[in-house]
Amino acid sequence: MSNATSEPAPLPAPVPPWTAAFLSMAREMWILKDRQRVLEALLAQHGILAPDAVGGCQPDAALQAELDRECRAFLDRLLADLNP
Repeated sequence: MSNATSEPAPLPAPVPPWTAAFLSMAREMWILKDRQRVLEALLAQHGILAPDAVGGCQPDAALQAELDRECRAFLDRLLADLNP
């Protein structure tokens, strides 16, 4: 994993409540992206996965439908939290 573990600088006060939530989510998304790239590289180094296998993957209809459902559920939860 990269060394992107330092804490971000504090935000000046006052900030809208969603700002901290947005920045926290962005930080977590970066951590996931970082870990995914490291995992893909390790799998490629060990010959388990071709280097471009994930990026070049075209989900079949069943997987795409599942991804779409999960994405919609994620967005619904996010919007519910932003608009209680």
